Amino acid sequence: MRGILHIIYGIPAILAMAAAVSCSDTIRPEQQDGTDSRIAFYMKTGRTGTKGMIEDTDALLAMGPDLYVTDINDAAVFSGTRVGFTGNGVWRSDKDWVTGKDYDFYGYITSPGNGDGTSITLNNANGTGVTITEPSVYRDDNDWWSDYLMSYRTSANGTDRGLVNLMMERLTVGVELYMSTPNDEKVTLETAEFRNINRRATSSLTTHHVYTPGEIIGEDMLNSWHTVQETGSGNRTTYQVKDKEVRKLDAGQKFGYGSEYRIMSFLAVPQPTHVEEAGAEYNIVLYLKYTVQEEVGSTPAEYETELLLQDYRPTAWDRGHRIRYYVTIDSSVGLTGNVAAWKSIDFIEGTLLPD
Repeated sequence: MRGILHIIYGIPAILAMAAAVSCSDTIRPEQQDGTDSRIAFYMKTGRTGTKGMIEDTDALLAMGPDLYVTDINDAAVFSGTRVGFTGNGVWRSDKDWVTGKDYDFYGYITSPGNGDGTSITLNNANGTGVTITEPSVYRDDNDWWSDYLMSYRTSANGTDRGLVNLMMERLTVGVELYMSTPNDEKVTLETAEFRNINRRATSSLTTHHVYTPGEIIGEDMLNSWHTVQETGSGNRTTYQVKDKEVRKLDAGQKFGYGSEYRIMSFLAVPQPTHVEEAGAEYNIVLYLKYTVQEEVGSTPAEYETELLLQDYRPTAWDRGHRIRYYVTIDSSVGLTGNVAAWKSIDFIEGTLLPD
């Protein structure tokens, strides 16, 4: 009997901007030498050629979304203040540097998406409390999903007048499903569903990381948030796709992470894959229904399976991570779970909004 070998990856995403960078490719010379009187911000340009929902900062710079900035030392000047993108990798405010003055900046970027029922609600003016609601139905469209990014705190002095590097972390989670077959049989995915996904959560920033010059940013998320799941009526949903051909894995590849193997890709609020609440039990389930035609002209055999994602690592969809689920249709029987570090597959320096 034909079974499925499931290899499931929970991949920690390095979504903070690297600290020590050269900006000569994106920053104008007059903005590097300290002569510009206006306070301006930038984000590092990341690596190119990355795949999936979470891309590098090149895409963020191409989008040029508004940045909202707060100065902890002087909220009268910056307090959730909108700063527009002025091009060339720079967000430039209309505020002048004050010589000798100390600043303590941070910023956030918000994208509510245009999916059914999406929203982002700020619970305070400076962006340290936010409620995110993701769509009620799935669509293969990056603009469909709500997203939110918060930077670290960064010190500056008005005498230096340098560009302020804001290093961002993502508050949402990227989830992807990939499938392939190692054999020549025709495999058709009739239905794939992620069931019991929670769409809505409220997060409050509890510890705001203070970046120090020269600090090396690793794999850990350095900002700390307290997240409360809002699982009332209508907040749990199923994301579904239908009628996908499963591609044979190219020779020499162990896994196929190209777009030709990707079945689904979406953003979600942070959440466990299993929870008990109010006397009810909720499991995020990956349901698959597919057919396999072993020989040309033969009648395809139909199979279906339900996978409780709590049985695999990671057991929670944590903020700032990209979770990759990989399913191989094979003649073997059994389930195998595995976790790979982000850098061993597809290291990304940087972050962005869905473009």
